[in-house]
Amino acid sequence: MQTEKGKITSIRMLFTVSYVFFFLITINIIEVQASKLRLDWMVYILAWYFIAEFTLFLRNRLGSDVKVTGVFLLTFLLATIENLLSTVNIYRFGPLVNRVEHFLGTLIIAYVTTKLYLILKINKKITVNHVFELLVLSTTIAFGVLNEIIEYFSDTLLGSHHIGSGYDTQLDLIMNLLGAGVFTIYLLIKKRRFPDRDR
Repeated sequence: MQTEKGKITSIRMLFTVSYVFFFLITINIIEVQASKLRLDWMVYILAWYFIAEFTLFLRNRLGSDVKVTGVFLLTFLLATIENLLSTVNIYRFGPLVNRVEHFLGTLIIAYVTTKLYLILKINKKITVNHVFELLVLSTTIAFGVLNEIIEYFSDTLLGSHHIGSGYDTQLDLIMNLLGAGVFTIYLLIKKRRFPDRDR
């Protein structure tokens, strides 16, 4: 059976191949007519990957036994699926895809946030009931707001057109809140069913 280190190495290789492929599309070495991939987006994806690497680094540095394979796997899946959707420009069919992206993306952010807090043993330091879950919720919502700020400056300074028409930002924030809320409910249910198990 493959070890966690082996699994992470495999995911790193898959991420690298996927990223290079879509980067070549971005700079038109590989031409795809409908592609909406942009360099600023590829930098954003790379930032997601570095968060996964930072999670592993922090885990090893602190000697934690929290497993982080899921962080790498979700980062790879998120990057690959998002890049694929941009390559075929699926957004031309309407804003629903973007709403789903924000919901699922926020679930992943909440998952990574939980892993980071478990590595830092925040859950062991909190004695008041449900504060850990509220901390995950508030941090995830904050990341969602930060994402919208990044989109705003990307549109303003780089003309990237990430922000759609109408109430795009408001609806994105609502979907972010929904994703964060669903994951928090999951944490609360898990805590109630398995009170002695780490989240």
